[in-house]
Amino acid sequence: MNQFLGDGVMALFGAPLALEGAPRRAVVAALAIQRALEPLARELRAAHGVDFRMRIGIHSGPVVVGRIGDDLRMDYTAVGDTTNLADRLQKLAAPGSVLLSDTTRRAVEGWFELKDLGEFEVKGKAEPVRAFEALAERAVFDRIAWARRRGSPRWSAASASSTPCATRSPARATAAGRSCSW
Repeated sequence: MNQFLGDGVMALFGAPLALEGAPRRAVVAALAIQRALEPLARELRAAHGVDFRMRIGIHSGPVVVGRIGDDLRMDYTAVGDTTNLADRLQKLAAPGSVLLSDTTRRAVEGWFELKDLGEFEVKGKAEPVRAFEALAERAVFDRIAWARRRGSPRWSAASASSTPCATRSPARATAAGRSCSW
């Protein structure tokens, strides 16, 4: 957790040190938070009639991190367009949901069940922003199978078996009239 902001929080993944898979870690954490809050929400609803659900927005990108403040109070925080868009997505999210930007969606695609919610006008952006709801983590994820389903030529059934590119032979690739990158 980076900051407590009134009734909200800001969490950073990959700062101050870059982490491989930071967008995926953020979505896993967000879905886990939603699941962990379900028993509390049921209890509050039964005892007090209060509907307690959290909205979460996630955007991935560069941020400026550092200490902000004065001698009396110093906070370590992140600022910039990335944090602003995450905040805008959080405000667009329905209670109990996790919204992702298109940038985050591209980074985690295949790891999660996602629902395309379309484009939204958001403050501070000239163009509409596409949002996706993270519904659940996939039980098993195989990047090659995912690429095949999407029709990626690099991982097609043919290139995974006996094509010159699959054998890593530049001579065979050239003889077959193919251009491959390794």
